[in-house]
Amino acid sequence: LRSQHSISLTSLNDPKKTISETNLSITTNFSNISCTQQIFCSAGYLRHTCVAIRKYKHKHFQLTRHIREQVRLVRTFNHNNICKFMGASLFPNEIIIYMEYMPKGSLRDVLQNDKIPITWAFRFSFAIDILNGLSYIHSRHLIHGRLNSSNCVVDQRLTIKITDYGLDDLRFNNISINSYVQSVEVYKRVYYAPELLSINELKLTSPIDIYSFGIILNEIATRLEPFGDDDIESIMKIGYRPKIAQMTYDINNDNEEDFCPLPSSYIRLIKRCIMENPYDRPICKDIEKYLKKMCPLQISPIDLIFKKMSLYQTSLEQAVQLRTYELEQEKHKSENLLYSMLPKIVAEQLRIGQIVTAEYYENCTIYFSDIVGFTTIASRCKPIDIVEFLNRVYTTFDTIIDRYDVYKVETIGDAYMVVSGVPKKNDNEHAYQIATMALELIHQSTKNCIIPYSNNEKLRIRVGLHSGPVCAGVVGSKMPRYCLFGDTVNTASRMESNGEANKIHMTNDTKELLDKTGRFLIEKRGTIHIKGKGDMTTYWLLEELESKNDYIEKNFLYVQPIRLPPIYKKDVISSFLNPNSTSILIPSRSPSPRKTTKFNLISLE
Repeated sequence: LRSQHSISLTSLNDPKKTISETNLSITTNFSNISCTQQIFCSAGYLRHTCVAIRKYKHKHFQLTRHIREQVRLVRTFNHNNICKFMGASLFPNEIIIYMEYMPKGSLRDVLQNDKIPITWAFRFSFAIDILNGLSYIHSRHLIHGRLNSSNCVVDQRLTIKITDYGLDDLRFNNISINSYVQSVEVYKRVYYAPELLSINELKLTSPIDIYSFGIILNEIATRLEPFGDDDIESIMKIGYRPKIAQMTYDINNDNEEDFCPLPSSYIRLIKRCIMENPYDRPICKDIEKYLKKMCPLQISPIDLIFKKMSLYQTSLEQAVQLRTYELEQEKHKSENLLYSMLPKIVAEQLRIGQIVTAEYYENCTIYFSDIVGFTTIASRCKPIDIVEFLNRVYTTFDTIIDRYDVYKVETIGDAYMVVSGVPKKNDNEHAYQIATMALELIHQSTKNCIIPYSNNEKLRIRVGLHSGPVCAGVVGSKMPRYCLFGDTVNTASRMESNGEANKIHMTNDTKELLDKTGRFLIEKRGTIHIKGKGDMTTYWLLEELESKNDYIEKNFLYVQPIRLPPIYKKDVISSFLNPNSTSILIPSRSPSPRKTTKFNLISLE
């Protein structure tokens, strides 16, 4: 021992200097379990290797041949579920035994920390690890004799290893086993078989370890102290019998991994292991068969973790996909909301942080409309009714304008403003887009919109159109608005305010653009006085025609009938009848009996 396995005091670093004295720290994740000073022992560094230290007091120690044989025996132990014996140091009145150090702490520490989720797959793995280690000890003709959950320790791979075995002469200090049992901590006595508490000079046998293993099985099932809330000192005086796990679970817990697959078989195994008669207790091989029946898949804890991590990874990937989809949906909602407030081109510039500068547009067409008699309607309705009514009307309008190349600028009260050609330029198509949209809005509003608190009275709107240049840009940083500026806006508004119910009132500028399309029936309203503009010649937009010939027929047959001079009559009639005609003569003003009627030659190309 002195030459081969004894370790000098200078070889051992002071654990107080090398290992922090903080208590065992365990987090909710197995991989984060850390231990710098285990509960059942202290730790230190031996030749740069961390070791567990157990100290034993000896007043009169003698290094006998039997002790040397015990040391040589434990020195040869090599098993995955056994902590290696690292050596011993002999000092006056004290012996120090060094064992392999396990950084995750003891099984008792893990089981009693409710922050660590332990499924039954892990619990069976723990039980099988302890059984394998115990079976190895017995196969080497050795009895542990002190087995409990504190000297079953956890390594980096979450494998249980048995420590504190062998070297009985060193540990028992030449006293009887019964006296030793009475000297240990009270909570550890419950792991000792009844015969150790009652029979003096009893030799250690394998059933004693089986009894301890049964107590540990019960502890694994309940994750509680073996003695629970009982007064252990009083119970030990009359003979302790541990409470068997009831295997009860929360009915609200639907996680199958939290349930023992065969609870009745597990309870029977515990009862067999802690039988009063040691000869009735099973041996390690029998227990192994029982455990394999209850848990046929022998999976190591690290494999269980990898399996669980794989499941978590799959679940996490699905969760990430779901959250990504939800995020994309929320992003689309936010973008749609932004696009509903601002033109898409402008919104994209704002979204990427660009400054939106005002832009001048040479030509566009603006639409204004309001509800005829809105003040009267509002006076006889509740505010909530007005809001719901306007929402229905403008929702209908918004659905319609989506079919056209237009942009809704704003709604203020009962006023509705739309523009085409801004911010997306479309050459001279803007007048056609606004005109066809205005005709459909009037048609749908008179057909589908009913005024509240009326006798099924249909909605009537006034519409004004004007074409011309504008300047457009974003105004404000809080609730930014895309606004149009220029005389064109004012003129379009005047067309609306000077219009009539269910009619489209427009200026000559818009009329000329529509004439070029040859697709609309237009009626001259005449010259009227427009506030702020003076006298203006304005027009009514009546309908959209299906073809160019329809345009010719409707426009010129609509002109007031006149008597044509004989010299022109033949040419005019032939122009109407000849489909290949490229021009036509029309009167420039109403004929007078005393004056010669003047005609204009109008190209049809």
